[in-house]
Amino acid sequence: MVCQSSAAWRRPSEEEQAQEIWYGPRYSGAPNWDLANFRTIFYEDFFRWLGGNSELGDHWRLRGLWTAAHDWSPGDPACADGRRVGSEVISVYLLLYEARSVALSGNTYRITVEKTPSGFQEIQFANLVSPQQPRPEYPATASFRAWFRRWARGSCLLPESPAEANPVAKEQPTDHNLLIVDMNGRELARAERGLRFERPTEGSPVATAAQAPTAGAEITK
Repeated sequence: MVCQSSAAWRRPSEEEQAQEIWYGPRYSGAPNWDLANFRTIFYEDFFRWLGGNSELGDHWRLRGLWTAAHDWSPGDPACADGRRVGSEVISVYLLLYEARSVALSGNTYRITVEKTPSGFQEIQFANLVSPQQPRPEYPATASFRAWFRRWARGSCLLPESPAEANPVAKEQPTDHNLLIVDMNGRELARAERGLRFERPTEGSPVATAAQAPTAGAEITK
């Protein structure tokens, strides 16, 4: 299903990103401040949300999604909050792409996407490979969405760290892979064991294990 989304979002310029985020109060002067790494993250088109509040806030800031703070939709009311994301549900953000289908073959989820001139989507689908029980301590969806709107307006501080909000946000490896391909089946990115997406090396083929999905669900706009 499609959750958070915006059809109008565009990635800000590097100058805007630098002024607002890279050299802003949250990141400037931090021990792990790394401009080269910030630039790499800024231009990534895909990322996985693992369920943490601060984690999601940092994703929105570092990837330029802060410019959509007043122009985004929460999507399907059935979308999961961080209590279920990373356990029962997998959440993937697509920047300047739209999802067309998701299918599972073995332990690999194949996500087919189409390029768009603007916009982003968060898609969610069931974790069929390694479902776990949701974490009862995480805030309910309604309160999290309300907090997120306040954060987007800059009227509240980020809550606890990802590790405190959601143990999965420590980027512990999973036993499934995520593969993103375009409409022609060309590999765009891969997250081995469910972690950070990496671009394929030049000329790398799409994995044969993902070419003949045996189960899956269509994503509708």
